[in-house]
Order: sequence, then structure tokens, then C-alpha cells
Amino acid sequence: MWRWTRRRLGEPWNKFEHEANSLFWFRLVLGLIGMVLMLPLLGGIAMMIVRMVLRGEPDAAGIMVAAGLGLVFFAAAIVFALIHKFTTDFVVPILFLRGGKCLAAWREFWGLLADNAGLFTLYILFQIVLGMAIGIIVLGAVLITCCCAAV
Repeated sequence: MWRWTRRRLGEPWNKFEHEANSLFWFRLVLGLIGMVLMLPLLGGIAMMIVRMVLRGEPDAAGIMVAAGLGLVFFAAAIVFALIHKFTTDFVVPILFLRGGKCLAAWREFWGLLADNAGLFTLYILFQIVLGMAIGIIVLGAVLITCCCAAV
């Protein structure tokens, strides 16, 4: 019984080993690139804020630099979030359907994205609206249950 179960569970791992390893390395390298890009931005923002706190008064130049770095951080975060979303929702199915490497699946997806940019934009906007609706429902449920428990 145990050998049969272990063999059955190991089949998908063995079947998709190369694709899974490719996806792992893609996500690892992307995460490292994101960390190398984002940490200096956060460090610069923190440095500007600490400098203003140590001076005891806000500095217009410090505020502008911190706000500019914050906007660059926000833009980079959006880019990495979109890469993550597209990888999870589209590249992984292409990868496991066609096989091969993650970058090859990204190349195929990039052609689809270029041809259907409007539809993918609508997809992302719908995901945002759906996430907001779920958040509102969860917040409402939390408030209702807390109010009922408080009474």
C-alpha cells in the first residue's frame, strides 16, 4: 500500500521535473532581481526620512527625493506584480501544456500579450475589481461578526 501510494504521488513530480525546475529558477532569479532593485529604493527612502528626523524639521528636497523614490518603488512593484500574475495565470499553463523552459513559455505568452493587449488589460482590471469586492465582503463579514459578538 505505502509503495503504491508513494509511486503514484511521485509520478507527477517525475513527469514535470524539468518544467518545475525551470519555473523555480525563473522565480528565484526574478525575486533576486526584484530584491536588488527594491532594497536600494527602500534604503534611499529610509535615509531621507531619517535625515529629516535627525534635523528635526522636514526638508523640501528630502521630501521630494523620498516621494520620487517612493513613486519609482511603486512603479517597480506594479511591474513585478504583473510579471508574477502573468507567470502564475498564463505562463505556467503554457509551460506545462507545451513543456520546455519557462523563458520559452514566456516568449509564447509575450506574443499573445502583444496581440491581445486590450483583453489582458481588461483581465487585470477585472482581477483588481474582484479582489476589491472580495475584500469588501470579508471586511463586512468581520464587522458583522465583531458587532454580533460585542452585543
